[in-house]
Amino acid sequence: MNNPAEQMKQAIQLIKSGDKRAATAIIADVLQADKTNVDAWFLLANALDDRAKQVKALENALKLNPDYERARRLLDTLQAEPAIDPRLTQAVAMIEEGREREAGKVALAVIKENRKNADAWWVLANAVKAGDDERRIKALEQVVHLRPDHQEAQEWLEELRGLRAPASHDFIDENFDDDDDPFGDVGLYDDDDPFGDVGLYDDDDPFASVDLSDDEDPFADVDLADDEDPFADEAADEPAEPAVRKSAPAQPPALSRMFHIVSFVIVFWLALGAYYLLAQVIGDPGNALDSALGDIVAGLEDAALGFGD
Repeated sequence: MNNPAEQMKQAIQLIKSGDKRAATAIIADVLQADKTNVDAWFLLANALDDRAKQVKALENALKLNPDYERARRLLDTLQAEPAIDPRLTQAVAMIEEGREREAGKVALAVIKENRKNADAWWVLANAVKAGDDERRIKALEQVVHLRPDHQEAQEWLEELRGLRAPASHDFIDENFDDDDDPFGDVGLYDDDDPFGDVGLYDDDDPFASVDLSDDEDPFADVDLADDEDPFADEAADEPAEPAVRKSAPAQPPALSRMFHIVSFVIVFWLALGAYYLLAQVIGDPGNALDSALGDIVAGLEDAALGFGD
């Protein structure tokens, strides 16, 4: 009879060495012998790559021991990570229901929105029809590129490339008697790779015209070059001409002379009034008036001579 403690130690060493699949198989044996082994559930969560399965394993451990602090911390960490796109959850359900073509289209739609979504590539790899290794390999390459620690994708990729002997994707057998299964609705998937034998049909392959290579840029035909001017075809505004300061047109000589004459007349009338007032004050209006008139006449004569010029 196998010693669970020794099996757990062996599984830990396998996890540290990177052979999570072998570790998972050993932990499955331990749980089949005793599904209430809380440490085995916790260790199983550390051996898995699928986050949904990790969460279920940790929930099982916490059901058995709500005070299992390490399991609680790991569960909190997993749940704090960005949530899986709900469309991918629906895609997984579609595959389980035999609606592989629809699932593949959903996964591809998510990928077109975000090519760095490793979960979407993983679902796509599982949705590809059986025998279409080329597309499956391309999808798995993306998973490994985005998540180098995804051992299941790495091993599956090696199998498809002929670098590893094909292995069954059986995960953990949970065909326990209903009256002896304390986990019921939180059990793990029966199959480590529930999508391995399903795929898309040739006559309805949504990926037929899509190149899923690493360097593919689905937006290449719409991206603008860094130095491209999207408004290059619009006429550029003409540079504004510098403002020219315009001087007022010179007045005609005759008009200027007339202006001087009128101004002179006004000034002398004002002077006449001043002389008259002065005469009233000093008491000699005759002399003052004669003097004022003489000045006016002299001024008019000068103005007439100037106008004649």
